[in-house]
Amino acid sequence: MKITIKPYLDTRRSVGDAPVNMMLSLTSHGKSALIPVGIKISPSLWDKSKQAVMRCPQKAYFDKAISDRYYAVQEMISRISEENEVLLRKLTITEIKNIILERLDGKKEKKERNGSFALGYKKFLETKQGRTRMIYDTTWKRICEFTDMAERLDFEDVSVKWLNEFNDYMAERSPAQNARSIHLRNIRAVFNYALDEELTDLYPFRKFKIRSTQTMKRSLSAEDIRTIATMPLLPWQEEYRDVFMLIFYLIGINIVDLFKLTDKNMQNGRIVYIRSKTKKIYSIKIEPEAMEILKKRKGKTHLLDIADRYKDHTNFTSRFNKALKTFGTWEVDPHHKQKIKYKPYWDFLSSYWARHSWATIAYNDCNIPVDVISQALGHSIGNKVTMVYINTDSKKVDAANRKVIDFIKAKNPI
Repeated sequence: MKITIKPYLDTRRSVGDAPVNMMLSLTSHGKSALIPVGIKISPSLWDKSKQAVMRCPQKAYFDKAISDRYYAVQEMISRISEENEVLLRKLTITEIKNIILERLDGKKEKKERNGSFALGYKKFLETKQGRTRMIYDTTWKRICEFTDMAERLDFEDVSVKWLNEFNDYMAERSPAQNARSIHLRNIRAVFNYALDEELTDLYPFRKFKIRSTQTMKRSLSAEDIRTIATMPLLPWQEEYRDVFMLIFYLIGINIVDLFKLTDKNMQNGRIVYIRSKTKKIYSIKIEPEAMEILKKRKGKTHLLDIADRYKDHTNFTSRFNKALKTFGTWEVDPHHKQKIKYKPYWDFLSSYWARHSWATIAYNDCNIPVDVISQALGHSIGNKVTMVYINTDSKKVDAANRKVIDFIKAKNPI
């Protein structure tokens, strides 16, 4: 039985140039089945005629992922053939795919399409960890509160009508539209996952639109960032200041990703890593200001010592956000002039403010174009919800980051 294996970029549900799943297409006797490679690539980077990735900063990474998966699948087909060539001829291409997935990834394909939403949700949940998993757990709890049939829900039960009723139910308990939208987006993510895994071919979100309201901007002024960078602090606070400024110098890197960095992530003067949230590659030039902190806070097993000392990023983040709210100054208590009182400057500060502040200063103070800021933050241009990473030349981003840092360091900025 001859089985042809070819790379295939699954653009069937693509939106613009948003990255989509890279697959391997197995074909035999005119029938095909798809096996996921485990990466996503923007359609503009895929040469369909050559079935190859075009030249880009991530080409080597993409090529290796496709090649490794290709030869693993090819070897598995050879093994199955050696074990029982007669049986192989009797199997459909989908059955062969299921055997390969089970042996390579420990996955067993669900035979019935549009089956259990509850099982699909739990299977999806297994792909998440940390705080992200906690958020999806909360959504499942809301679903269980909404219906006592949650464990028996099928994909076909979660219709547009069901989503509207679920939204109305949450509205009675949570007046904030954005809070409700998080749960609806989580359900949508499960459907997207189920489509990719071929657990269902239903998708109610074609007709059901998730509404949201504009969130409050979480950004500090350039002067605030200067103050944080130079203000006198207590010794125990200095570590948290260093981490906050490092996040700023690395264009808003997420703490969970900062926590995972090791020496291997430092490549040719850059921090190169795969973001946990989106699984996309980031490459950020290490400016001298960032390198100074990295050397000061060097860890033994990780790039930063905090990752050596704290159990996980969640524990550190909690302490970090509390510490940021204590940054302030000592002043005379107006009611007791003989007493000195400590006055915090920013009782709202958290790690997110470093990322938002970088973007705001870049735009308002440094005249960086919006498209370059979007590239720097890893956002796709023009999307209402900018969550999808794009591939682009890093020179403009490097120059933008240097300009922002120089503006912060300037004593008398124009």
